[in-house]
Amino acid sequence: MTSLVTEALASAGKLAKDDWNTKINKLNSRAYEIKRELSDVIEETYGESLSLEKDADDISKKLTEVRENADNLQNSFATMVSRQLHDANSEFEQLTLQHTKTAALVAALEKLYKVHCSLQSYDKSLQQKKFCDTLAAIKEIAAVLDSVKNTSFHETDMYKSLRIEVTVKRENLNYILDQIWKKSVTWTYPDEDGEGLNTKLSFNLSNENDPIDPQDMVYAMHSSNILSFKIKQFANLGLEKVFTPLIKNSDVKYSTASIATGCSISINKKDGSLELDKNPETHQTEFLPELVFNKVWGVLKFLNDSFLNLKLEKDGDSTLMNMFGNIVCEDIMTLLIDECLEKSVPNSKEELQNYDKITEVVKNFEKSLREIRFLTDEEGSGDLLAFVSDIHVHFANRRSTALVAKARQIMKEDIHETVEINDGGKDDVENFLSRLQEAKSTSSGDDQTLQLIVPGRGSESVGETKTKDILQFPRCRVSRCTQKLVELVYETLHEALTSSNECAMRLIDTVEDIFRLYQCDVPNLHKDALEMLPQVSAIHHNNCHYIAHHLLTVGQQLSSRLPSVMKGLELTFTHHVTAIRKLGEECFMTQMRRQRAQLMECLAPLKNFATETGADKYQMAEKPIKQVMYQLHHLRKVWRGVLPLPMFLRSISALVDSSIAEVVSSICSMEDISSDDSIQLKTICCILQDQLPSIFAKPEDEENVPGIPSDFPFQRSLKKWPRLLEIIFVLDASMREIVDRWADGKGPLASSFTVIETKGLIRALFQNTERRAAAISKIRY
Repeated sequence: MTSLVTEALASAGKLAKDDWNTKINKLNSRAYEIKRELSDVIEETYGESLSLEKDADDISKKLTEVRENADNLQNSFATMVSRQLHDANSEFEQLTLQHTKTAALVAALEKLYKVHCSLQSYDKSLQQKKFCDTLAAIKEIAAVLDSVKNTSFHETDMYKSLRIEVTVKRENLNYILDQIWKKSVTWTYPDEDGEGLNTKLSFNLSNENDPIDPQDMVYAMHSSNILSFKIKQFANLGLEKVFTPLIKNSDVKYSTASIATGCSISINKKDGSLELDKNPETHQTEFLPELVFNKVWGVLKFLNDSFLNLKLEKDGDSTLMNMFGNIVCEDIMTLLIDECLEKSVPNSKEELQNYDKITEVVKNFEKSLREIRFLTDEEGSGDLLAFVSDIHVHFANRRSTALVAKARQIMKEDIHETVEINDGGKDDVENFLSRLQEAKSTSSGDDQTLQLIVPGRGSESVGETKTKDILQFPRCRVSRCTQKLVELVYETLHEALTSSNECAMRLIDTVEDIFRLYQCDVPNLHKDALEMLPQVSAIHHNNCHYIAHHLLTVGQQLSSRLPSVMKGLELTFTHHVTAIRKLGEECFMTQMRRQRAQLMECLAPLKNFATETGADKYQMAEKPIKQVMYQLHHLRKVWRGVLPLPMFLRSISALVDSSIAEVVSSICSMEDISSDDSIQLKTICCILQDQLPSIFAKPEDEENVPGIPSDFPFQRSLKKWPRLLEIIFVLDASMREIVDRWADGKGPLASSFTVIETKGLIRALFQNTERRAAAISKIRY
């Protein structure tokens, strides 16, 4: 560095006259001489101080002079060297900058040479079908170009040309890989309009004329990020053309074969029909899960052995099967569950006990799928095993669905097909329960003997006589379908008692669903019949009460026999009793209002009787009465023997009372009644008096039926009957007889008619005389 500064200063001509080294040497020599003279002076100070005082002053002046010369030399040196160093440093920086540019140019040339070598490697590797090396060359070129992205070279035409060349070569490689994939993996299947199922998948991986390393191709495609799209496309086609037909149709088979360039698998159907089984009941006995799993496993094993066992990366463990499984695993599992395992859910407890075989098949199937890495969830179980593990739940759901469907089918049956219920339905339901008892005793022994007590049937023991149950259901007729529904409920509850905890809970909920379904569906399924046919509405009324009757006690009978998981729960269905009874009562009351409206419509012409003239006036008065009697007799025919006798008497009595009240009200509303009109009105009232008792008479077919009285005192249930008798009396009586029958408000007439009605009848029947006025004045309380 010193020589460099010296050369720089010498080249500038700054030290041409004065040599700094020479001056420094002279200065050192002079300082040494002064030091020696000073020492001599000090030694001789005390001896010759006076003589030497003058010499000391001379030496001091000399020393001061030397010091000043040294300081001046130092200042001169610092000033001159500092200026010369600054000039030298500027020149050095320029040289350094020039050197840096030269080095950068050399590095750029080296990178260009590296790009050139990579391009040559690309062409050579591509020609040799070494796709990984080809891709590595492209990545190396891209890395070199990226390293000079922030330099001035980035703006040159050469950089832009190289960048375009890299893109073109990358796309060219992707295109070549795509074409090789299409040649290696080929699908052959009929056109969309063609008939038949003949899908063929071929793997052409061993072509001697054009040898290709499949593993190298997969590595390159995975590194180029084009493999995922190809595998997804391959997986979707496989799901649609291979797995879906194999799983959905038992007639679809697969076959494998070796070909010159690799291997192939074909999917075909025996009958050549492409249509899949869509009906879940079709071939259910042939559609065994084991056969389906074997077919699916056979195809997956073929795919794995032929192609999908190739690795994605050199240092990784993932294979094409991993990627394939991630795409279609969920869909295939869903297909297997929906189209296979769902169909294999048992329909009976006997089949449920033999379901362990299918569970073992599923375990082995999932284990095989994990071995080929189609499934990767090593911990826990897959969807298939989870499904078969919950087979009791699925069995309960299927059983529940079947029971609800059966119940709804029963509800659709005609209501008018009836059976007679006597003694609480003891005979029919008792026979049914005896059949259940026999079935249970043969299957599970006598440890839990079924002893369901049918409502309306008293419990009896040996040596004891039967006593009439206060809850006995009355004799009537109910629909055969309702009896079937009650039997279905008892059968379901019996099954719940002998089932697993999960199944028992579900079956008891199913009974609840059946009752709720009855309340919702029956009024809609038979809406027209319930509205238009009196007998159907009466039968529906009986049906609802019959079901409610059984609901009162069935829950209490079962509470002590529930499975352990439900111990302590109060099992009851009584919360449905009120709703179901109300359902039947509202339907029947709607029919009653409709029948009453029809009777009132028949009697409407009576209100105009007093104003009518003509020869047919009296016939017109009898016609409404005959229509009313015909309607009442029709209701008696369709209700008697169907409704419980007390219910029938109350219902028909209400309609008869309404008819009597309307007839009497029409007569009381007349302002003028002639003697002839009075006779005619009395005649039609007598028709009612004579014919109405026949409505309550015991039919001939009930003569020998015990428990039904032969002569029913209908007058007790007809509140308007005394009113009819009194109006007949008034129409044929004199004023005196009317007044006497009134008896100051204490006679029988006063108990049936009001003061205003009685006075109105007197005014209508008799002329305005003093006697009439006197008679009217006596009509008071």
